[in-house]
Amino acid sequence: MTHSMNLTKSAFDLILSGHKTVEMRLYDEKRQKLVVGDNITFSCVGDGRSFTAVITRLTRHKDFCDLYTHYTAREIGYLEGEISNPDDMLKYYTAENIQKYGVLAISVKVLQ
Repeated sequence: MTHSMNLTKSAFDLILSGHKTVEMRLYDEKRQKLVVGDNITFSCVGDGRSFTAVITRLTRHKDFCDLYTHYTAREIGYLEGEISNPDDMLKYYTAENIQKYGVLAISVKVLQ
């Protein structure tokens, strides 16, 4: 099965380059349908670019604090010298939705 997800330009470029290997999302109804081996077509918001990646691993976490303890800053998209902070995800998701759904780490490998 192939799923679709939008990414900001920075996240899009980091995954496409292989720097970021884990996409983080709420474990909402849409993400509950993901299965290891499925494909995700990622689209870059604003410029129409896209690529497809295969899901290599899925791990559920109660919140982003927990998720951040299981992955390196690089794997989840931080650049050299940046400090990883789970509160950064509050730009995208409310605390209420994080508590309601939990979160999902989606490990991916870009298909060539």
